[in-house]
Amino acid sequence: LMEVDMDTALGKLQEQNIDSLRSELRDKGIPYATV
Repeated sequence: LMEVDMDTALGKLQEQNIDSLRSELRDKGIPYATV
């Protein structure tokens, strides 16, 4: 079993989710202020 730095892993996952959410909103032409 590998030990994983959960803070780092969750931080990276969160960044990926925010990036994909932003591009989804942009693709659909939905305006947003901050995510």
